[in-house]
Amino acid sequence: MRKINPITPSTIVSQRFIIPLYQRLFEWEDEQLSVLLNDLKERFFITRRSINERNKAYYIGMLTGCTDDSGIINLVDGQQRFTTMMLLGIAMNYYYEDWKYFVTQDRLTFKARDDDKKYLQYLIDFHVKKEKDNTMPTKINLKMQHGLDFILNFLTEKFKEDEREEFCKYVYNNLTFFVSELPGNYSKSPKKLNKYFETMNSAGKSLEQHEKIKVDLLKNCIDNDLKGMFTYIWNSVERMDVKLLSDEQYSAELGCLDNEIENIFENPDTFEVKKCFEDNHGIEIEYIMPSTDKPNIYGNKKEIGSVIDFQELLLLTYNIITNSNIILDKHKLAETFRNFPIEKIPQFYRKLYLLRLLLDRYVIRVEKKDGKNIYRLRLSDNDKPLSEDEKRLIQYQSMLYVSSSNQQWLKSYLEWLMNSENRKSDATVLLNKLKEIDNNIHKLPPLDEMAYNKGIDRYWFWRLDYYLWEKRELYFTIEEQKVVNDYVFRMNRSIEHLHPQNQSENTEWENIDINSFGNLAMISSSFNSTQSNDYVGVKFARVEKQVNNNDLESLKMYLMYLQSKKEGWTLYKKNNHQIEMYKLLEDSYK
Repeated sequence: MRKINPITPSTIVSQRFIIPLYQRLFEWEDEQLSVLLNDLKERFFITRRSINERNKAYYIGMLTGCTDDSGIINLVDGQQRFTTMMLLGIAMNYYYEDWKYFVTQDRLTFKARDDDKKYLQYLIDFHVKKEKDNTMPTKINLKMQHGLDFILNFLTEKFKEDEREEFCKYVYNNLTFFVSELPGNYSKSPKKLNKYFETMNSAGKSLEQHEKIKVDLLKNCIDNDLKGMFTYIWNSVERMDVKLLSDEQYSAELGCLDNEIENIFENPDTFEVKKCFEDNHGIEIEYIMPSTDKPNIYGNKKEIGSVIDFQELLLLTYNIITNSNIILDKHKLAETFRNFPIEKIPQFYRKLYLLRLLLDRYVIRVEKKDGKNIYRLRLSDNDKPLSEDEKRLIQYQSMLYVSSSNQQWLKSYLEWLMNSENRKSDATVLLNKLKEIDNNIHKLPPLDEMAYNKGIDRYWFWRLDYYLWEKRELYFTIEEQKVVNDYVFRMNRSIEHLHPQNQSENTEWENIDINSFGNLAMISSSFNSTQSNDYVGVKFARVEKQVNNNDLESLKMYLMYLQSKKEGWTLYKKNNHQIEMYKLLEDSYK
């Protein structure tokens, strides 16, 4: 291979890249994006403190490609990272305009994927060129859109206003990669390229952190007779996208889950685990083969899966075993388990298995469909329609899922469900318990602290939307309830000022009123960037469009829209709305 010199977004000139058809689509999820962005953020603040670190490169790795006759580099390996760099450039251009020289129309394209090519072009036109009238393509690449939203949210949440430009400039100048070129004959031989691609993706996979923990726990287990059974439990539990038991089995065995677990421990031979254990050659790490599944299969919350991934389940079990309330970092999983008490290993496996059973039965599962969440939970196993409290239980858990650390509420909720008597509870009792747990976690601050410039916790917007939905008969007409009934919680994180901060085309308000709780709602980053500093009437027209499409992003925003229909959005309307919404939050604690 011939190495090209290191490249940064600021030094790239004429290189153009194309993603071949055999490469998979962009698949990075929140976890991969979070690791990269937090690492860049940490490196950025180090450079601010030390002059010696100022010009050091941040390496994103090696890209592999081969140049075709037209001079375009076919990316054989590294397309996920390069697509991410394009999304970084689109987002960061808002704060540092030189990114426009990297994010150009011909920088990255897709072979035989016209829809993806058109959508990336649309993102560049809309966000970089600021062509606001550009028509959105009919086919949206939801992964790209979500990735862009995640980056935009990260920039607004993790940095002060005066830090964003400097950070985006740092990334523009210091994010560094190499391109290794394959020999020229590869570009003329699809078979060779395909073979190379397959080899790259089948070799060199390192063990995940949880696989190392699996090895260490087995190695430290004193009772050799239990090791095979522990392996069985681990292998069963780690697939978070598949329920451990069928709905019928749950109904039959819910009352005696503890007895069932005791049975596993007392009669490990009843499970076909000995051969599994023998096939793994004991506990030597070199014999445990890396997974051949798609990367991060346990970390992704996609298709139909749990509200937490397997690493988070391990941490949850750890917290319960050690009686700790600390929110642990799953990226430091191996470090957390390094000194796990040997005598508690059997107890750990018991709790791990029980928690997974409870999680499957009493906590919502999330289905991703057309870029939206669908939440599912059924406590009974008949075909009757869900009761009102079952719907409320699903909605409340959905609210907690998108709004707060799932480790917090799940720990208390699942610990309570460990009592077999509590597992007989109906949806009403479960909902009331969840509300009690949540109320203990979140204490309502004074109204004057719930302001944009005082760093209002986004949780309060989600909580308010839940209670507007639960008490919809009090706040919405019968016709309006048809829209509100189907409201679905989503991970919106962008706080919108209905009366805009830039008031050049609006009536003048004091800053204290602009930033107050009554003037705020939470929407998606993409919707917020569309809103800009538009006139209030224009913003409400977009809300109207959401109503027509049954796709509301915020019930608070919808109520603001309804309350302003007659006389517009005035200070008087804002103040009344603010008092009413704060009262609703206060009453939710009674």
